[in-house]
Amino acid sequence: MMTNIFSRSFFIYIFVGLANTTLTVIIVSTLYYFNYSDELANFFGILGGIIQSIILNTKYTFQEKTLSLQKSIFFILVLMISYLINLFILKICLHIFHLSSLTSQTLSLIFYFISSYLLLKNFVFKENINQVE
Repeated sequence: MMTNIFSRSFFIYIFVGLANTTLTVIIVSTLYYFNYSDELANFFGILGGIIQSIILNTKYTFQEKTLSLQKSIFFILVLMISYLINLFILKICLHIFHLSSLTSQTLSLIFYFISSYLLLKNFVFKENINQVE
């Protein structure tokens, strides 16, 4: 069952997401400076955000004391699915709509953010999410 998206955990996720986005933008911008492709810069930016996301979201958003191996695997799978959504949107923005790199990266990150939260909340941390709300 889908729960209300505008919950306490969602607002915490927003703050964690801002930290992740800041890190991602720093990595992407740095790699642009060194002439990496959009796809490679995006990949490494998302990878940095994933590592930070696992740490911060487990502890603060979903208030897990520890992360089991099973939840860790599901967490990473959710982020991989979200990354594929992100990459799909990035490619559409760049190659079909011919948007700028910055606009394309921004739109693809928005899709990544929303899809990852909904999937994490409803599939990975669904048992303890009621405690956080």
